[in-house]
Amino acid sequence: MTPQAWAWIAAGILTIVHLLAAALSAALQHEASQRPRNGDVPSPLNGNRTDASDSARTVGFISALGLAFAVAYGTAKADGEWWLVPAALAGLAVLLFATQLSMNLLAPGTPPMRALKGIAAPALALAGKLSPARMKKRFWMVESSAVQVPDRGLPASLAEDLERLGQAGGEVSGELRMIKAVLSMDTARVREIMRPRVDMVAARVDSTPDQLVELIKDRGHSKIPVHGETIDEIVGIVYARDLLRLANGQSSASVRDVLRPAIFVPESQRLEQLLREFQRHRTQIAIVVDEYGGVSGLVTVQDLIEEIVGEIVDEFDANEPDFERVSESEAVMDARMPIDSFNEMFGVSVASDGFDTVGGLVYRELGKMPVVGDTVNVQSIRIAVESTMGRRIRRLRVKRVEEASDTAV
Repeated sequence: MTPQAWAWIAAGILTIVHLLAAALSAALQHEASQRPRNGDVPSPLNGNRTDASDSARTVGFISALGLAFAVAYGTAKADGEWWLVPAALAGLAVLLFATQLSMNLLAPGTPPMRALKGIAAPALALAGKLSPARMKKRFWMVESSAVQVPDRGLPASLAEDLERLGQAGGEVSGELRMIKAVLSMDTARVREIMRPRVDMVAARVDSTPDQLVELIKDRGHSKIPVHGETIDEIVGIVYARDLLRLANGQSSASVRDVLRPAIFVPESQRLEQLLREFQRHRTQIAIVVDEYGGVSGLVTVQDLIEEIVGEIVDEFDANEPDFERVSESEAVMDARMPIDSFNEMFGVSVASDGFDTVGGLVYRELGKMPVVGDTVNVQSIRIAVESTMGRRIRRLRVKRVEEASDTAV
């Protein structure tokens, strides 16, 4: 086979490659223009747009150069006249430009555009696998290849890498905690962050607007659940700003007239799903219900954020800290502290069997209503009830002891 024939074969192959790159580029450009309108609508082109776009431009440029060289060589050999080469290259440039332009101007949803997406999807997947980041990870960073983020939970390899990262210093450890919190949102449940029923601030539906205004001023909340005869009969949420026009008798409307619908979520719902509920309903508060339909508590966007970044204290919060270290081996804490945080702080492994907080652990170990002074020993930790509020434990004093009658937990 003559060199001229090889040149035209190469030109044909490079033409196909260039058209594929142009199709991928056009499809990605169309998807990018549609994203602001479609939001999170799934697309076969989601995931590797950046790598694919860079790859498409690179392949298109290289194939165009190769095609120009092949056409120039084939034209010169065919006619023996090099003066025809500029004319052939000019015609090729016009053809390539017209092809790219026509693909970019295709209307959305038309058969040609759907065909372009079908052609581009395999190229997109290949571009993602052959992207510089993937290749570097595969050949120069082999150890990190085991780090994968599955649909649910944290893989052991990623957890170990995060633990090693946390040993770098206090500042990084704070970032580590936030990373862990974000990655665990698809496993953590609403009941772990909700405000329990006994702490809910709610009002009866027959309250006057002035009474609700006083309640809001006294408790510092901008949104109050409103219920019927009992708190299990939530009829809506009242916003402070909606009460302004009703206060001081400026309007004859009642509280019912300014109620906004309440959304209800199960206490077993994952935090990832809760965030979607807040986004879908455009609200910042939800009523939490148990498996029997009774009200367990409420949860807000602030509770969700605090699960990630830590406690956010405002001017209405109590000054009493949730956790106060007295000495190296002793601390005073709120009984609502999650058992997971307790385990992490004191280096123990108490299993949360039927309870979520340290107060729940004390209830289970005592087997009776607690009073101030009651103590329980769990592993190497002694927990004493320091204060109560009615039937509820408020504060606990926790101390590490050398010898304690360990309780199997």
